Amino acid sequence: MCCVGECIIKYVLLLGNLIFSIVGLVILGLGIAAHVQLQEITDLIPINLSIISIGIIVLGSFVFIIAFLACCGAILKSVWMLITYSICMLIMAGVKIYLAVVMFNFLSDAQATVTGWISNGFNSENPSPAFLGMQTLFSCCGTTGSGSYGPNPLPPSCCPSTDQNQCQAEDAFGGCSDLVASWFTTYGGAVTGILIGVIVFELVFMIFACHVVNTIRNRKYTA
Repeated sequence: MCCVGECIIKYVLLLGNLIFSIVGLVILGLGIAAHVQLQEITDLIPINLSIISIGIIVLGSFVFIIAFLACCGAILKSVWMLITYSICMLIMAGVKIYLAVVMFNFLSDAQATVTGWISNGFNSENPSPAFLGMQTLFSCCGTTGSGSYGPNPLPPSCCPSTDQNQCQAEDAFGGCSDLVASWFTTYGGAVTGILIGVIVFELVFMIFACHVVNTIRNRKYTA
């Protein structure tokens, strides 16, 4: 029999990782479905989108395997499974700490960095398909607005209307630099917050797993 505290830790570890093993399977299924769908349009797209779907499949598989290890380790009282789980959680937490630091450093100077990216990629006379796609995606025009194009005609993506002849300066969207920088700041901050939350979760569950391992070993020595 285990004391109340030990039982709570064990079953929290089991339940939490059971949920994450299911999440891993869902991610794996979504990755497989996306990979199958992308095969139909791969020839039409100049970039290899299958890398994204393969990455999702690998992520889902990894999450499932690690969470399944913890579940089996808690049920079977397997020391090696729980130790392997703890090591993997520590490694993943370390990687996420690195990513959080990188994100924090990026966000501290996001405005200047993104503005530099957009300015370097902008060509008023012959805007690239990628830049035009960004204008469509963010509903923006040029770097600072329609004036970025000078005397050149505005592309259809600068206006709500897709008619080239109807895109006039007074109807054009605002500049892309501030809008895209604001998007990076908002969603980058959200991603950083999520990373910190996941790091805390991983460290707490790693401690739980180590506690269960210590309990199992102590019982073997006192048996």
